[in-house]
Amino acid sequence: MNLVQISEGADTKKLETWMNWLNLDGLIDPVPEGFTFLGGVNDMPAGKTGYFTAILEPGTYALISEVPEASTKNMLKVFKVK
Repeated sequence: MNLVQISEGADTKKLETWMNWLNLDGLIDPVPEGFTFLGGVNDMPAGKTGYFTAILEPGTYALISEVPEASTKNMLKVFKVK
């Protein structure tokens, strides 16, 4: 699970496509414009729980997993901090 800050006007569909490990152009620098990765949890075995801490300033963010079509699997959540 990755925490991403989203700049105004950035297209989350580009983020979702880039995060798909099946996409040959995915997960390769550079990150799509308008997105800043802030951290997350990686390689968590099934049934385990992972934690991370983040201090967020006002803005738009997303939690996204490195899976194909994350939004259709409920693994892309966009949220705002006020």
